[in-house]
Amino acid sequence: MSHNYNSSSRKRLLQNQFEWTEGYFIESLISYLQEGCSIDKTELNSAYQKILESANNPRDVHKLYNSYINSIQNYTVTCLKSELLDLSGEALLSSLTKRLNFHDKLTDLTRKIFNHPQEYDNEKWLFSFCQKALNFLPYKLGKALIQHLKYEREGSVIDQNITKQYFDFLWKLLIGMGDDVNGKFWWKEKQALKYYEFCFENDFLKESQQFYASKIIELIKNLPYYDYLIAIGEFLNEEVERADNYLKPTTKNKLLSSFFREFQFWNPQQLSDMEKNLYEDMLNVSKIESFKAIFNILKYSEPDIRNLTKMLYDYIENKGNLILNNEQLKLDWIEYIKASILFKCEIDLLIKATFDCFLPYKKWWDSFFRKFINGVSNSAAYCACYCDWQMRIGLRPTSEVETDQILDTIVNIISFLDDCDVFIHHYTWYLSKRLLEETSSSEYAEKSMIYKFKERFGEKYANKMLIMYNDISISEKLMEDFKESGRGSMRGIEMEVKILKNGCWPENPPEFCSIPRELISCTELFESFYLEKYHKRKLTWTMASGTIDLSTIFTPNNYICIVNPYQASLLLMFNHKNSFTVKEIIENSKLRESTLKANLIKFFNPKCQLLKKESKGKKLNNDEKIEINEDFQSKNMKINYLPKMISRSESIQKKEETAILNERRNIIDSILIKIAKKSKIIKHQDMIEEVLQEMQNFKPRVPMINDQIESLINREFLMRSENDNTVYHYIP
Repeated sequence: MSHNYNSSSRKRLLQNQFEWTEGYFIESLISYLQEGCSIDKTELNSAYQKILESANNPRDVHKLYNSYINSIQNYTVTCLKSELLDLSGEALLSSLTKRLNFHDKLTDLTRKIFNHPQEYDNEKWLFSFCQKALNFLPYKLGKALIQHLKYEREGSVIDQNITKQYFDFLWKLLIGMGDDVNGKFWWKEKQALKYYEFCFENDFLKESQQFYASKIIELIKNLPYYDYLIAIGEFLNEEVERADNYLKPTTKNKLLSSFFREFQFWNPQQLSDMEKNLYEDMLNVSKIESFKAIFNILKYSEPDIRNLTKMLYDYIENKGNLILNNEQLKLDWIEYIKASILFKCEIDLLIKATFDCFLPYKKWWDSFFRKFINGVSNSAAYCACYCDWQMRIGLRPTSEVETDQILDTIVNIISFLDDCDVFIHHYTWYLSKRLLEETSSSEYAEKSMIYKFKERFGEKYANKMLIMYNDISISEKLMEDFKESGRGSMRGIEMEVKILKNGCWPENPPEFCSIPRELISCTELFESFYLEKYHKRKLTWTMASGTIDLSTIFTPNNYICIVNPYQASLLLMFNHKNSFTVKEIIENSKLRESTLKANLIKFFNPKCQLLKKESKGKKLNNDEKIEINEDFQSKNMKINYLPKMISRSESIQKKEETAILNERRNIIDSILIKIAKKSKIIKHQDMIEEVLQEMQNFKPRVPMINDQIESLINREFLMRSENDNTVYHYIP
């Protein structure tokens, strides 16, 4: 009895829910769909509550669900279909805009009401019945969209987001025209594409081809050729953007093919003439925009872009080979690096301005320039030499903005070197010479370059350079204190001393030279002052750097001779004796013969001959006599006898190369251990690849990495797998 009562009670409750749903709520819903009137939130909450009350019985909820959607289906067939059948063109799209907006809200409303029963697809039916009821619509909608896009092409402003909704709606309608089998909806995309071609694409492509032909003819008549190309490029970009926004990818490809057929049909001779001097003209700044437009046109055509790519690569390779094979240019490495930088800047401009940094071109160009700049042995050293020239001479007339631009270009070039560590080593040596000899043209440029190196190469190298700069600043303050102490001069000899921190400056051990008696008292005076301030430090005098001004007292006029400490020690010998043989000078100075002759030879220059020798020419024999030229005269009161920068000896260079090689080995060791420690077990080829990826400042060759792997095995950091020799295990 109780069971029957509960059953009948549930039926009455369900009937009441049907009546309310089909009455008040559905009536409000249909009113909303027809007029856009708002739905009472109280009614919406009430409907949701009734669904929850009957949720315990899925069969009851299913009946409510069917009642709900049947009402909307009836509305679609009786009201919406009749409305859309009578409309076309923009009127159809306008009505559809309103209906799509209602549809979005209806979908949201349905999701809120029927959200609790998870087994129901709350959106699928909204299109499934529309697709069946509105099967007439795709063709009419396709025609309306063709006209709509024509208005946009002609300059009318349209809402792109709404237009995209039209195309999305069209595609969903076409997809829904597939089969409904056993209550399941089967999506047939291939069939839908055929409907899409019939309803929209075929007619759209015909209309587009006619439009392109008329547009191209109009532009050819009214514009000069290069301006015409720019206009065509802009027009094509608009077409591509339009295709990306609205159309299927297949339509976009067909559309671009149609455009190029028309473009090449109307421009065959002009394109042929243009290709003859294409890249030479591209470097003409006034034509960059024109060629950028050409690229924007041709990049969408695969045959044309292949031809363009071949022409570009051939042009760059030929231009690079002219520099590489110019033996006359290689006689002056500063001019060679200048030409290389100009080459890089020209092609960078070409890739950026004309081809808009087209990724395949940029990658190929970066790869080519890396081979180009490393195609000459010692390229790292030559780049350092060029930087030294810029810092001493090249940057003198430039502003800070121009200086930064030049330095950025140089750092960009350096980043392509395989031996950046070698470059830094040479650059540091040149920097030390500029700081000690005070030949830098710009302190701003020097410090800016160091900070740029810090960003590119890391703190290790840059910090050493900053310490070098700091040493010079500290030395200046120290000399102020020295002069204030009353010990700044000795017997009229004024001193300027620079204190260099050991281990931070390039290791170039100075050659021993006997300090002349006239200078010993000066060095002792400064040592006593310095050691009073810093008790536990030790000073070592280096005679290879610095300058000394010596005054002549044997001539009617007092001339000032600018010399280095080595030269000063040689000249001051003649205060105690009128003449010496070369052999005696070597014995007294303790200098090597080659160093002595390199520093002595400038004194025999006929234009400012301070010393006389028995033989003629630049050769010096150990037995020949050298004496003061007592008839010395000069138009200048100050004469510079400083020798040209003497290149480091072969033994020192070999020592530096060994130091660089050892440093590289240590870096590779540390990276290998880091990789092995992280992986525990790793294959040989994987380890090689990871090492090459980790390297920043130099590019090691694979045999060198193999040697360091063997070294780590011998030192028991790694061990080979017993089963596979190409697999390594890390030994903790």
